[in-house]
Amino acid sequence: MLDSAIPEHLRCHRTRPANEPPNFRPPYPSYSARFPENVSELVMAIVGAQYRTASEADGVAQSTLSTFLTSLCNPPSFFEWASVIDNKDFYNISALAYWPSKATYEAWAEQSGFREWWQELKPEDCQHGWFLEIFFPAMERFETLFNTNEVPEGSAHMREGMSGAVQEHAYWGSMRDRIPACQTGDLAGTKATAEDFKGSQTSGIGGRISIPGKKNLAVIRSGQDWLANNRILSVQGHVYEDAELQEPHISGLTRPI
Repeated sequence: MLDSAIPEHLRCHRTRPANEPPNFRPPYPSYSARFPENVSELVMAIVGAQYRTASEADGVAQSTLSTFLTSLCNPPSFFEWASVIDNKDFYNISALAYWPSKATYEAWAEQSGFREWWQELKPEDCQHGWFLEIFFPAMERFETLFNTNEVPEGSAHMREGMSGAVQEHAYWGSMRDRIPACQTGDLAGTKATAEDFKGSQTSGIGGRISIPGKKNLAVIRSGQDWLANNRILSVQGHVYEDAELQEPHISGLTRPI
């Protein structure tokens, strides 16, 4: 019998129907991370620098951020680096860092000196851009899915364990079925408009831009790390490319909204 992606302590009577087709059986196994029951929220912070070209990245920004992230004062439980050339051809390098609660993140931001440094940055004096995104998902609004239960990625480095092979995946709408809050709510979102990016939150070109979150905003982190597992590289990697999934996947994740 397959496991549920929703941990047992967050399961409840479903008042909204699942999207799962009748008599559906997943064509391949996938797993969800299990976190301690006393964890009520997680924190993911993405902080980085943006350059016109990769050649302009001299390592100073990464070194500066590393100093904060390796602080002994409530450091992240896990962080890793990522880089990408975005759809406007800018080169971005960022750290993706995770904390087990908002309280530990806030303590780190204060005690490490990161918050003070960030607030005192003068964009007009920088030779490149900086960006910071912070997410505080409650566990009722959080889900994970992995094609292996052996190699942790991202937030799963804070896991207590892994589920068995789960039922809710490989069909349209399965992500919602993995979110505990969707058992009783539709989590309807609100669309972004041009008006959201005008006004006092923007201090002009070369200044600070603050973009607030949207109600029920879906944030997806999708990784394609095949190097740690040769079997995945040789089998699933070819399926991913041969089925022409790679191009629309990347396009969907990088298109402007």
